[in-house]
This record gives sequence, structure tokens and C-alpha cells, in this order.
Amino acid sequence: LFFTRPAGGHYFTEKKELQTAADVMFEKVKFGKIKLNIYKEFKLDEVRKAHEELEARKLLGPCVIVP
Repeated sequence: LFFTRPAGGHYFTEKKELQTAADVMFEKVKFGKIKLNIYKEFKLDEVRKAHEELEARKLLGPCVIVP
């Protein structure tokens, strides 16, 4: 008995399959069919702060660094 976390490699064996799936997913995100809830955004010049908050476990959800 063991636990595992699935990854793309478990579902896609060829690069073309992976690219097609990624294209479909990003298309759905682009047109709002899949909603992403971003917890916090950091500007590129705040990347150090982002890493510090991540290491201190202050972030409670997905974060992004934006230019």
C-alpha cells in the first residue's frame, strides 16, 4: 500500500499528447471556463519577499510573480 501524487507522465506518454492537453486547458482558462483563484500576486521586484513568505509558510494559496 502506498500513496502517490499523479503527474502528467502518468497520463501522457508522448509530447504531442501533452501539448494538445495543455493547449486545451489554457484555452479554457483564457475563456473563463476554468477559473483560477490566485491568493496573492507579487511584482517581479518583490521576488525575494515572495520566497521569504513561501519559506515562512505565510502563503495560504496559489501565488504568482508578475512583470
